[in-house]
Amino acid sequence: LALEGGKDGNAPAAMMDKMAARIPSCRYACLEGLGHLANLEDSAAFNRALDSFLETAATWGEEK
Repeated sequence: LALEGGKDGNAPAAMMDKMAARIPSCRYACLEGLGHLANLEDSAAFNRALDSFLETAATWGEEK
């Protein structure tokens, strides 16, 4: 998961999107309005994004 804050000047969206595209099976998510310390700025939004990713990742490789 490449998770970034939309107002992160240290890891801007364009850089994170480019990085995510180069990592196999990587997911990219942007938390709008948050900065570099998104997990501290809005822990609920950060945790929702992480939980959503983990729920999806938990089913990778399962046969349908």
